[in-house]
Amino acid sequence: MLRRGLLLALVGCWSLSSAAFAEDVFFRVRLSEMKFVDGELPDYRAVQPDWTVRRRVMATPADVQLDEAGEAYLQRGDVWSSIFGWSEPAGQAPVHLVIRAAAQRDVSGRLVLPKPDGSGLIAVKFRIAANTAQASAAREFQFAKIEHYERRLQANNVVGAAWYRHQVEAAHKALGELSQEDRLRLRQVSPQRWNGNRNNELDRTYDLFSGGRAVSENLQLDRELLFPRGNSDKEKPVSLDSITGITVKEIDWQPLIKDAMPTLDALASLIPADQHVVFFPTFAAAMKVADEAKLQGTAILRRTELSSQDTHLVDRYERQLGLSLSTLGRLLGPQFVSSVAITGGDPYFATGTDVAVLFESKQSKILAGLLLAKIRVDAAKVADAKPVEGTIDGIKYIGSRSPDRRVCSFVAELDRAVVVTNSLGQLQRLAAVRAEKAAAIESLPEYVFFRQRYQLGDASESALLFISDATIRRWCGPRWRIASSRRTRDAAVLTQLQASHLDALVSGKELKLGAITSDLPTSQQADMQLTSEGVLSPSLGRPDFLTPISELTFDSVTIAERDAYERWRTGYQNNWSGVFDPIALRIGSDEQRLSADLSIMPLIVRSEYSLMQQLVMGVKLKPDSGEPHDTIAHFILALNRESWPVQWLNGFLKQIMVGNEGARVGADKAVDPLGWLGESFSVFADRDPYWEELLKLDAQDRATKLRREGFRLPVGIRIEVKQPLKLALFLTSLRAYIQQSGPNLTKWETLTHREQSYVKVTSARRGAAGIEELDNVAVYYSTVGDGLILTPNEEVLKRAIDRQLAREIAPGERGGVSSPVSAPENRGADAAPLAKSADGWLGESVAVRFDQVVPTFFLWSSEVVDPRQAAQTNSWSNLPILNEWKRRYPGRDPVEVHARFWNTELVCPGGGRYVWNEQWRTMESTAFGHPGEPKMPEKFEAPLFPFAKANFGLTFELGGLRSRLELLRESK
Repeated sequence: MLRRGLLLALVGCWSLSSAAFAEDVFFRVRLSEMKFVDGELPDYRAVQPDWTVRRRVMATPADVQLDEAGEAYLQRGDVWSSIFGWSEPAGQAPVHLVIRAAAQRDVSGRLVLPKPDGSGLIAVKFRIAANTAQASAAREFQFAKIEHYERRLQANNVVGAAWYRHQVEAAHKALGELSQEDRLRLRQVSPQRWNGNRNNELDRTYDLFSGGRAVSENLQLDRELLFPRGNSDKEKPVSLDSITGITVKEIDWQPLIKDAMPTLDALASLIPADQHVVFFPTFAAAMKVADEAKLQGTAILRRTELSSQDTHLVDRYERQLGLSLSTLGRLLGPQFVSSVAITGGDPYFATGTDVAVLFESKQSKILAGLLLAKIRVDAAKVADAKPVEGTIDGIKYIGSRSPDRRVCSFVAELDRAVVVTNSLGQLQRLAAVRAEKAAAIESLPEYVFFRQRYQLGDASESALLFISDATIRRWCGPRWRIASSRRTRDAAVLTQLQASHLDALVSGKELKLGAITSDLPTSQQADMQLTSEGVLSPSLGRPDFLTPISELTFDSVTIAERDAYERWRTGYQNNWSGVFDPIALRIGSDEQRLSADLSIMPLIVRSEYSLMQQLVMGVKLKPDSGEPHDTIAHFILALNRESWPVQWLNGFLKQIMVGNEGARVGADKAVDPLGWLGESFSVFADRDPYWEELLKLDAQDRATKLRREGFRLPVGIRIEVKQPLKLALFLTSLRAYIQQSGPNLTKWETLTHREQSYVKVTSARRGAAGIEELDNVAVYYSTVGDGLILTPNEEVLKRAIDRQLAREIAPGERGGVSSPVSAPENRGADAAPLAKSADGWLGESVAVRFDQVVPTFFLWSSEVVDPRQAAQTNSWSNLPILNEWKRRYPGRDPVEVHARFWNTELVCPGGGRYVWNEQWRTMESTAFGHPGEPKMPEKFEAPLFPFAKANFGLTFELGGLRSRLELLRESK
């Protein structure tokens, strides 16, 4: 939680104005020597033994609030870490309060600090005499400012990074020439950057089983080029064509497609082979997926994040293209549009990309006229949008464009189609395909392979995403990677200029529109302009829409850029042992379910799937593997007992069991301890009233109940058994080994249920294990059918026995139903329920099933990822930057300021509003309050998993991965 930025509100400085004061005075006072006029510094040392409280205190930010204009920061790390005594003994670490004030007079204010118990904040008032001002404190003030904005804000991934970076740069500039000692100090206050994974463990697991992790691993689009310090860009330029790109060979598709001749998408003949594309088989399917994307966040691969920001990305591209999804369906229809495709140069939609929407139509002229009329109507609402028209390589286009490209839409007719694009460069690429100067997607063998796998016309298909070998190769080539790196650095310049002119933009005073200059380096000579909406460069773009990479043209690069790319390429190509990989994803959406079917061929060498891939190699799950039944969660893995992980475990068990003199009951024969192992391993969670009992308790009572009752969660492990006699020998040897290694520590009892034997293992006496929590723990095991079942809950094992006995009775003589969480109590043989089996597993290697209960239970019951706490944390993550805007521009709504000039709406995940709290001098959420006075809404429904059930399946094939997903909706 610390890495996700829980140090979130009431941060930093009390800056009412950005202008330098006419008579700046500076103060630097040691915190332990300050005289407080109301209250006293909290004593945190008492909470040191309690890590939970200590962590909460550390995660709560401190604030310095001056009563009059000025800035103030706490210098030397976090207040509480120093007072804890971690830096110096006796809690006397030299934390300082550093202040810049407007005039030579007493300075008053208050420190807002976390309470020692972590329950909120307290305010301590102070006054500092005017005669204690020090000229030498001016430089210390800049060091403290850098520490505050860089270490406590920017490095913690809270909202407002561009503004915080601007403040850091301003402080660096104020410091001027740095001595060697200064540089050492800056390295101490500027922590090492990390690319923190802001996703919780549920997100990571979701990514793994949805295949999202594989896509991220293979594309690595967020892996930037690294430039060593000291390189000069003034060296002799290097020809871009002299730099070698990706040399990994392509897959030989012919043996895979053979004589296949699947039906191809009609628009595949118009789209460049090296562009990503999403095909929609019908206009209705396109509208359905668009609606689903807006409803779920992103179609299929939706995060379970309670977001506190909304960039309105889809809306921005809709406004730019003049293609509003809410009105397009009413304007067009099947009579005008047969199918739809969306393509473009790259997937960087968040920072600006070229995109084209193609409509297959037999009435292209009428369709083009309708689209153009709609675009012109929307463009008329933007004052500086102008009509444009022209011709590119024989293709005539008509549209509208504003200088800042907030409106940028061109309409053109192609063969059997109409295209709407935001880039003339994109139109030129489409024209090249039309003139047969460039290859089309339909010519690619991998496209034929995927269209053979995902048949066009299948009722389950709403869309097909296809990323070709050529597309990934282009994205990983020197031109694209270096252009991407240049664009990233240019974006930093644009945001820095936006921040430096923000006061004039917000206030409207002294706002001089037109050309502006900057001494910050950009990748090319660029004219900079200041508009009423912010900074704009005709060649570089604007902060929220950079010039698309495909439109950046250059023939030479610096030596540093060449070397950086070659280092990147070497590291990237080391991930591939043989061939490169295209990607395809089929998406389905109907009234009952959402589905996705992802194919990646092959996986990278050091994939997170590697261990799983080794375990399942050569083995496939059968429909009845793992004894599927009515559970709230079920995970199953195919198991190859010849794989090296299993063989390693086999060797380890052999060593400890055969080598132990006291465990020689049958030891000479136990040379293959796991010789009994079958071809599947599964873990399941049964429906049981115990889950409901736990959900009714708070986190502390829940933990107490689990400890007292021996963690009797209704979960089980099932291992398929191939050789029952070898299993019996293994269990006998294992039991002998345990009793020999720890005599009189365990008690083994043989019990029966419906004449079926099972074993109960418990602690022999209280305290025997030396761990109090283990005194109440029991493990039950038995062979049931062709599986060995282990569980801490006796009812789970009994139900497994009941199901096995029911299966042995003639079909149709048993049946049963269950509630969403609870299973009926076992009332004897006549009433034993037989759960309905599901229809096979979705994957042949790994499969997971769960219903709504699982994310509800784990996300609401876990203290770490409780969605209510997560929502509060995310809501508070907006408070630091909102406080900056409120204090800097007291007459403006800070939420509106951020939305207008940083193009992101800050929203409260709890549905609250952000308002100013005068007593605490901070913005707060009406739903969650602020760290000084936290609150939780009485009714809070987190939109964590809006589906009744989910099925995942992984199949490792052809060196790659096929991942399937089905999300079943609630029945109405």
